[in-house]
Amino acid sequence: MGLTRRAVALAALVVALVLAGCGGEATSTSNGGETSWTNPAHVPFPGPGDVVEVTDWVSGGAEATQVSGKRILYRSTDVENRPIVVSGTVFVPSGQAPEGGWPILAIGHGSTGINVDCAPSLTPDLYGLLRLVRNYLRAGMAVTFADYSGLGTPSGPHPYLDPYAAARTMIDSVRAIRHVFPSMSSTWATYGISQGGAASWAADELAVDYAPELRLVGAVAQVPSTDKTPMVDLAAAGTLTLEQQGILQWLEESLARRHADFDLNNYRQGGLAERWTDLSGCGRSNARERALRQISASEFAPSSPAAAERLRTLLQSTALPRTRLSAPLYVLYGGADRFNAPEWITAGIRKACELGGPITITYSPGAGHGNVDTSGIARYLADRVAGVPVRDDCRR
Repeated sequence: MGLTRRAVALAALVVALVLAGCGGEATSTSNGGETSWTNPAHVPFPGPGDVVEVTDWVSGGAEATQVSGKRILYRSTDVENRPIVVSGTVFVPSGQAPEGGWPILAIGHGSTGINVDCAPSLTPDLYGLLRLVRNYLRAGMAVTFADYSGLGTPSGPHPYLDPYAAARTMIDSVRAIRHVFPSMSSTWATYGISQGGAASWAADELAVDYAPELRLVGAVAQVPSTDKTPMVDLAAAGTLTLEQQGILQWLEESLARRHADFDLNNYRQGGLAERWTDLSGCGRSNARERALRQISASEFAPSSPAAAERLRTLLQSTALPRTRLSAPLYVLYGGADRFNAPEWITAGIRKACELGGPITITYSPGAGHGNVDTSGIARYLADRVAGVPVRDDCRR
């Protein structure tokens, strides 16, 4: 009977997600919500994934379409293995769990900002990804949605586009949901978009050593932010796209908050410094949107070769990949992406294949950051949970 329930759940996963589609990254309106927990230093840390606080979370919208879950504060670690408390939301499907418990999907969100109040759990729609959560719940998967460190709790400055930092919070969200709901399996997968795509990829690398008690069956990295070091040369040449200008500004502000010797004045030309505070707002900030329309690529030029090299070194320290994968990886990207140039992702895939796959690839030549072909994600995840052999494009 357990196998029958599992088969039904997997079939539902494919049908529900193919019909509804997998959403892209969120765009802008106003923020909502505030953090209520402000004292991580006084919390003991028995282990990553342990839950500190649980509160009800209900989405916005009409009552018939609302999604209910729990907002949690849970323990994790930063990239230096120091204990932190982070936040996120967790959801469980309705009905009876299959034998062995609900399989878990850890969703990694795209860029929302670098401030505490930029956390998806503080918005009524999870920064535009609520439909994605709803679809997976209907298909029979429990869902975790980590905010990432520095978003949602004062756990230190948000390490923007450090995929290994975000990956730890995603893995620990899987541990945490198993404390909150008793009907969870140890089987899990991860699916991320943009910033979350890189975090999903990094989680695949980390899982075998960081969380050996869990069984990762697959990871999906949609338009992942793999390596940002090429942006240094683009900044020096004044050829950053508008989208890359916004990303680089968040990156540099995040680096300055974490590295006392990183002097922002080495990276701000013209009137950029005057708009810096507005640019540092959350992704749904109207002030940030206005400021982005008032800057130019030439204003991001490093002041000297030494300044350029300092930035390049810091960005290289967080680049993907580093080591072989723990489970199969599915990478989706487009040839017209103005955030992540396709050649950056191609280089990351090539290196990951050398380190050890398997990797399945969907490349959409004419697609940008938000409209890649996602039609294969549902089947891919269902097959990973079911144990179906994977297509390894590293060998093709």
